[in-house]
Amino acid sequence: MPIQAPLAANIGFIEVEPGREYTLSVRMKAGVADTPARLAVRQFRRGSFEKSVLAATDWRRYTLEFKPTARWCYVLAGPDLCKTKENPNPPDRAVLWLDAVALERADAPSTFATRQPVEFGIETGKPGNVFGWDEPLRFNLLLSNSMPNENRKAKIGLRLTDFFDEEVWRESVQADVPAGARIQRELTIRPKPELRGFLRLHAKMTSGDVECGRTMRLAVIPICRDANSRFGVNHAYPWPHLLNLCRKAGLVWVRDWSLKWHQVEPEKGRFTFVETDYQIDRPLRHDLRVLGLLPFPSSHWSSTASPEVKSADRFGGSSHAPRDAAEFENYVQHTVAHYKNRITWWQAFNEPLFTHYSLPRKYGYDGATYARLTKAFARAARRADPNCRILAGIGYLREGGILDDFDKFFAAGGLEVIDAVDIHHYPRIRPPEFIEGPLAKVNALMEKHGGRKPIWLTEYGYYADDEPWAIPMPRNNFSTPLSSERRQAEYAVRWATIMLANGVDKIFYHAGTCDGINHDSLQGIFYEYAGTPHKIYAAQAVLARVFTPSTKFVKRMALDECIKGYLFSDGRRRLAVVWAAGGTKAAEIRLADEKLQLHDMMGRPQTMRKFVPSGTPVFIIGEGLSDEQFQARLKIAE
Repeated sequence: MPIQAPLAANIGFIEVEPGREYTLSVRMKAGVADTPARLAVRQFRRGSFEKSVLAATDWRRYTLEFKPTARWCYVLAGPDLCKTKENPNPPDRAVLWLDAVALERADAPSTFATRQPVEFGIETGKPGNVFGWDEPLRFNLLLSNSMPNENRKAKIGLRLTDFFDEEVWRESVQADVPAGARIQRELTIRPKPELRGFLRLHAKMTSGDVECGRTMRLAVIPICRDANSRFGVNHAYPWPHLLNLCRKAGLVWVRDWSLKWHQVEPEKGRFTFVETDYQIDRPLRHDLRVLGLLPFPSSHWSSTASPEVKSADRFGGSSHAPRDAAEFENYVQHTVAHYKNRITWWQAFNEPLFTHYSLPRKYGYDGATYARLTKAFARAARRADPNCRILAGIGYLREGGILDDFDKFFAAGGLEVIDAVDIHHYPRIRPPEFIEGPLAKVNALMEKHGGRKPIWLTEYGYYADDEPWAIPMPRNNFSTPLSSERRQAEYAVRWATIMLANGVDKIFYHAGTCDGINHDSLQGIFYEYAGTPHKIYAAQAVLARVFTPSTKFVKRMALDECIKGYLFSDGRRRLAVVWAAGGTKAAEIRLADEKLQLHDMMGRPQTMRKFVPSGTPVFIIGEGLSDEQFQARLKIAE
């Protein structure tokens, strides 16, 4: 999707007075005369003001006068190569320089001046400000003095706070900034275990009577270089740098929805994979793995839906069963064959039966219907690629009708032909421990119908944003935010531990979506604008490090009644994840000797030999110990 008007904007909303006259002014210079450009003001939920101009090849000032109708806005400017009535033949490319952007409460621009005589900024040069555990932290400090005849001194106080908002580092920098000059200072902090995880840099500059501050989100994580992982994202993020950041945090899998029947076979017998190749290859280029989802059971032309349903349904009737099993198998076989060397795992439909877009119950479909089509799906897929793996399931894990659907699906042979069972869950603001009951029931159903198979959780999310662009943040019911990013990360670690202790093999977060500047989405889950991390991002990177693909659940640990303890093994390594649930005070736990090492949720080693579990999980790691030896060294303190 070409971006034909890439406008530069300020980050954050600016407070203005509705009804007063304001002027946005920008100096611009184009590479070619009469380059189309645009000035714009976006108001908070009240529309926009825009002005198109033709930029000259010398520096000129361009203005947009407006009267805001909202209290908050932000400003934009840049090249505009969109086709319009006024400009039906815009150039294919353009070069445009911008300078001296000013927003003034006035009906005309005044002589340009910076907001303050001495200004400063900080940059890391790293996408998302994400560093590896073993990397030094490098900050580039930039200072500018707009006073033409006066040298200025500046002092910048810097400090880092951690995941728990506790200070872990402090320093100050002194600088002489010559008149009319811009200088840089590089600050390097050597890697230390206490500087791991989510960090926030707080900077305050003082120069004479001028004071201003900046904050910056950072993450210092264990970089995932393994070929596989337990973790992924539902939908691949659209921007390449976000895919790279996913890879670093161990979000190795992406679930792709693009292979819908009506898109790869728009009419019977005519297959096209041009657009889907682009979507599939995009994450593969970033060393990610793709779960290929064929979300709907039919296409517009193959559906058994009535004409009335097709016309009323935004999915064009593709939610209904296909008219011909052979046509359906042909679609599956062609698709799997085309991606044989790129995709190994394939999923049969998204959320069948209980949703309106895949075999909805209200039209008489049930678990047996889904099993019949899953068998056809598996036959066709394995004809195309005998080594492919099949994932299927009802989706949302909930007692009642959905568990009945699972039961009928398994009973009709669906379990027999698949390699893993798909579930979804959005816990909203509930603490994670409730999910053990539903997991036990779906595992019991598998045992009833032939034996347990791995479970993949391909949609799930806890949500939060400590710095929302709007209060309350726009959300769907399933993305109801928790009270803080800290709680979001804590719940995510507890949730992942419970899942992996109850037969779940893969966990996909929802979703790889992101919005434009000053309109971040809760569903983007890991990132603020441009990839700066939420706290859960750093927690996820540690999860990928401790829960390797070869980590196996051993047992629930017998500790205090309000303490949750889960023991896992990975070769010679033993891992326990421990926390207290329910708000009651837990007993103190003692680590018997140095063979057990305590780490906090950010992967930072702790020196203490005793601790009282809380709602924040901790990791206890022992090397070269048996399960019994590990358990014997982890005791309730006397």
